[in-house]
Amino acid sequence: MAGRNLVLLDEPFQGLAPVLANQYAESLRRLRDLNPELCVIVTESNGSLLRDLPDTTLTLERGELLASSTNLH
Repeated sequence: MAGRNLVLLDEPFQGLAPVLANQYAESLRRLRDLNPELCVIVTESNGSLLRDLPDTTLTLERGELLASSTNLH
């Protein structure tokens, strides 16, 4: 990842009220839109909070890959 910017977030919505979680998710969307070269990696047990944010989603359960999908904007 030479020359790349990376943001790594582990369960960033945990403990947040739904309104705050939605505002946080919208901020991540704006950050991505402002800097498309930015790589944002998020681990989140409630994927619905991320909605259309990810380009690629990997679903893991107990260390096993259950699904992989790509969302082209």
